[in-house]
Amino acid sequence: MKVRIGLGLGTGQLLDSPADLGAVIDGLEARGFDSLWMSDRITGRGLDPLSTLAFAAGRTERLKLGTNVLLIPGRDPLLIAKQLATIDQLSGGRLLPAFGLGSPSRADALRFGVERGTRGREFEASLATIREIWAGTFGIDPSRPSSRALSSGPRPTHPLEVWFGGRSPAALTRTGRLSDGWLASFQTPKATGDARRHIESAAADAGRTIDPEHFGTSVFYARTEPSEFARQLVAAMSQQGEEPHSFERALLLPTGGDELVAAINAYIAEGLSKFVLVPADAPADWNAELDWLRTVTGPLET
Repeated sequence: MKVRIGLGLGTGQLLDSPADLGAVIDGLEARGFDSLWMSDRITGRGLDPLSTLAFAAGRTERLKLGTNVLLIPGRDPLLIAKQLATIDQLSGGRLLPAFGLGSPSRADALRFGVERGTRGREFEASLATIREIWAGTFGIDPSRPSSRALSSGPRPTHPLEVWFGGRSPAALTRTGRLSDGWLASFQTPKATGDARRHIESAAADAGRTIDPEHFGTSVFYARTEPSEFARQLVAAMSQQGEEPHSFERALLLPTGGDELVAAINAYIAEGLSKFVLVPADAPADWNAELDWLRTVTGPLET
């Protein structure tokens, strides 16, 4: 199993200013991190994920670039397909797109104008359109042999593997039916292992398989004692959509190198191999943070 370690910046809120972004990207590339991941939120002061990844594409040669996760319902699928294909072209095939529905309670979902109960259908319809565009078959009518595909801009350098987020039973079943991988967040190792087995069962029911290397998770961590705000945020997010349970801090918010390594190993034991490490609080010194993180987690990569 190929264990890979990347860094997540959320929506960029961990940066004191957007000007710090270039230094962080350069630091990830120079230290051999696998990937950079940006989240998607239209509210607040965070950076736009696709603009940020396009910036990173032009600044790096090896670093993979991921969305964690990009909200689909309510967006124009033709535009998304073109934007992602452009980043993939600019990066020489280093894009790792992960899609999601978003939470119906979040302000972002409301701003997209997507009603509760329709997000799943819109997600699947948009995904089908995006894949047709990337395959060059969008607009072809099977009942009309003479019909031609509609031109919609650049296509990816290779067939893009789309990963999903989500934790609800419906989201996990959809992942098994339609996705190429799964990226968890705010879930314990045991919960992700249960989810992986649900996804694999749903994939088998749909007559397909998902590469066993294509399961991963975000891990929020603290190098030193996390702020109370970070503790409360991770605790609250880990409870979303689930029955109330105790907050397993050492797994959901590992603090220090020993706890972080133990948490990652616990996820590996459940069959996950791709990790997006997210600082719970903004580091005071990014160079020192990346040096520490690489020293602690680099030996886990295989």
